[in-house]
Amino acid sequence: PLMATSNTYYALDLNVLENKELNEFDFDTFESIDQIENSFYYLDDIYFTKYFLYSNLNYFPREKFGRINFNSEEFVNALNNYRKIYELFPMNDRNSYDNWFIQNSYASGFITSTMQLNEDELSNGGKYKITKLPTIHGDQLYMEANSYGYVVNKNTKYPNAARNLVHLMHSIKGVQLLCNEDTYVPLIQENMMDQFIYVNAHLEEKTYAMNYMISRCFVGMENKEGTVLDYLFLEETINKLKTCDLENMENCQLELDESYQEWLK
Repeated sequence: PLMATSNTYYALDLNVLENKELNEFDFDTFESIDQIENSFYYLDDIYFTKYFLYSNLNYFPREKFGRINFNSEEFVNALNNYRKIYELFPMNDRNSYDNWFIQNSYASGFITSTMQLNEDELSNGGKYKITKLPTIHGDQLYMEANSYGYVVNKNTKYPNAARNLVHLMHSIKGVQLLCNEDTYVPLIQENMMDQFIYVNAHLEEKTYAMNYMISRCFVGMENKEGTVLDYLFLEETINKLKTCDLENMENCQLELDESYQEWLK
């Protein structure tokens, strides 16, 4: 993969931070954010709350292990972090979903591609910084991205030219071309970011944030035509979690696995 897109990012409202005399580093952990009033906004919806489970990714379905491993220690760890975030930040403010940053009502939160972030900056003096999600219990939370790259058609009439183009796009000059416009976010390792010039500050911020995202995992099921585990994870697992007794982690884990095994039949 050479570039990526994401519909959702985590952002800081720099105007709120300035007014409250806060530092960006105050938002490195959820534990420190909890000490700040109106510090973190999210809509209590699967689209956002799924990231609260993304602190330990080893229970995710993969090509060699095509099922969610609810019985693993990794899932228990992720579930503990999920529960802790809900305890620290109960959220009932649905009305602020797409305007928390315009109203300057929260210091940080999720933003999406449908929100008018750029318009608010141009018209209302908004100031924002896109960054990685905070940690919880020392574990980094991750968000999702869709990654893209270049391939060479084996039937091309010009295989050498096609290969040269791919090599060019993976070179310093090629990646710089991606940094010259903001249609896609270039995938650049954090320790190499200073080698490039970015068309605007938000593209550089997104490039940094991409270092703390995962590629969406689509695993097809042989007996479930038209279904992939990515969507099962969102719809089935998190809806089930809402009815689980999170105080009794072992029973919750068992309920999730039983429901999952029934679905797999």
